[in-house]
Amino acid sequence: MYKILIVDDEKMIRMGMSKGLPWAQLNITGVYQAGSAMEALEIIGEKQPDIMITDINMPGMTGLELIQRANELKEDIRIIVLTGYDRFDYARECIRMHVADLFLKPIDEEVLTEAIKKQVEFLDRKRKNLILDNTMRRVQGNTEQMRLERLLRSLVHRREVDEEELEWMCREYSLPENQELQLAILLPQQSGKNNDREDHYWVMSIKEICIGLVDGQRQGMTFLDDEGTEKILIAFFNHGYVNEIYEKIQELISIMKDEFIAVPKIVLGSSVKGFSNLYISYNDTVYLANRKQGEAQDVLQSGHTGKRSMLFREIYEEFKTSMCSNVGNSDYVLRVFDAFTQAVVSYNVTETAVRRYCFDLANSVCFAYISSTAGTLQQGRLEELMKHLMNVDGPNACEITRDFLVNLFGEETEVINDLIPKVRRYVDDHLEEDLSVSSIAAKFYITPNYLSKLFKKVTGEGCNEYIVRKRIETAQRLLETTNLKTGKIAALVGYRDTNYFSVAFKKYTGYSPTVFRRRLRTGNAAEEEEESENGIDN
Repeated sequence: MYKILIVDDEKMIRMGMSKGLPWAQLNITGVYQAGSAMEALEIIGEKQPDIMITDINMPGMTGLELIQRANELKEDIRIIVLTGYDRFDYARECIRMHVADLFLKPIDEEVLTEAIKKQVEFLDRKRKNLILDNTMRRVQGNTEQMRLERLLRSLVHRREVDEEELEWMCREYSLPENQELQLAILLPQQSGKNNDREDHYWVMSIKEICIGLVDGQRQGMTFLDDEGTEKILIAFFNHGYVNEIYEKIQELISIMKDEFIAVPKIVLGSSVKGFSNLYISYNDTVYLANRKQGEAQDVLQSGHTGKRSMLFREIYEEFKTSMCSNVGNSDYVLRVFDAFTQAVVSYNVTETAVRRYCFDLANSVCFAYISSTAGTLQQGRLEELMKHLMNVDGPNACEITRDFLVNLFGEETEVINDLIPKVRRYVDDHLEEDLSVSSIAAKFYITPNYLSKLFKKVTGEGCNEYIVRKRIETAQRLLETTNLKTGKIAALVGYRDTNYFSVAFKKYTGYSPTVFRRRLRTGNAAEEEEESENGIDN
């Protein structure tokens, strides 16, 4: 919601704008009027409006002087100038003072409405970017992240919480206190190395992926449970969309399956309203995890049904979610569709319903695939599919739909050959930045899931694994050829946490950075590792 100030010495003009424009539709809740520049300055100081509409020719102080003073009082104020004089020097001065728009009087109501709407959209983008900046600062592991994690841990364990801390979190991340939330626990399965240090590295790597894919897209907050448990928690924001959180979890699982040998089991609690009730969702996940400990599903959730007695509609939604979440793997999508074909026979689904399900599947997969690849669909393809499906029986409907999907994925090879080399070059050139599967996918206008699938398919290693490997190889060269300290080298290859860098470096080389450098310099193969086990490189 925004506030606007209308400045004009003619009362009828001020009243006309104040009463005649659709302020609610423009997301403006405060409309103020001033008959002079001096009055306007008082309102700006007191009300801090986001937008100002002003005339230039006014008695006492001109509109140009007002603009200069207004920028000093509120440097981010958006200014629209209305003037009855078509003079070049006015336009030049307005440009110099960064006026957002300038119009000649009289101005059409629709034109002015559109001009205000444009400024509101600018402010929305700016606010969104500010929120994103706050999120990314948290992603980078600074003190704000630790402060937030402490608060979230206190909430899930129902410890005493300082109200000021809760207000800080809601204000900093523009969240309502009654935000609807759903907590998920990622239960570690072990990295497969039977090594505490390796398991810690594995947990931290998974946490980074979750932060990039969930926090970075403002869909939740990732944090570690109490020290010693090595459990990752995600407080998902529930916006009320069907399958919203479940689909995001499936995307996470899909990426982690490409990146890691061992993938955590995810337990999803109930939806609660308000951060103060987050402990309820947490307790649900703990209870569910204990009750269904031996089950094989990747995701456990209250009411989740995988039994034969479930309605086919629920089964169908799982098929659709799985196919749409894995459009980067055409073979997998077609295998899921074949399973769907068998299911419609097993559940004796009517031919009319089969045709409807087939078209919905094709439409959904098509949309997900094009959204992921930034590709296009030949005009009329879906309409043609609909015509073919109209009067066929169930088996033929499935066969026609499968052919459609095969043709849809036919251009995948060209996308792979063109995209993956570009991604690798981008990673090589930006190692010092905050690289993640999610951020790289955004650069190339594709989804993280699609990028992860393609990268694994082409290179044989996960995208995140490639990033880490290139960072460690670069760090090795810097340790060998420079006298830079370990902390500086860590920053140069994209690690802000020197301890995390040391763990990652040792995982790939078998040595801490300090010992690795000393071995290169002295040629002594009997260097002791005890230092790196007992201390942290600086």
